Amino acid sequence: MFDTILLLDVLEHLTKEDGEKIIRCLEEIARKQVIILTTVGFIPQRSLHGNIFQEHKSGWVPKEFKKLGYKVRGINGLYFLRVNMPKFDFLV
Repeated sequence: MFDTILLLDVLEHLTKEDGEKIIRCLEEIARKQVIILTTVGFIPQRSLHGNIFQEHKSGWVPKEFKKLGYKVRGINGLYFLRVNMPKFDFLV
């Protein structure tokens, strides 16, 4: 058992079904909290340099986490105002 489990930039690389399974598993082994960082909504991203694990397979929105009982906090400001974010060559 662990007090806290931190999942950083992982969920978007899994199917929605697999992501939900991972969340349930983490909740079973975390004594106090599960902290998840993921993109807001689906952001297309293909594999980079042949690494298939870079591909985004799902998108998550705050209401999905709230429904699961999570407190949701954002970073990088309001989502709809982030129009000048960096663009990467591996984004579709």
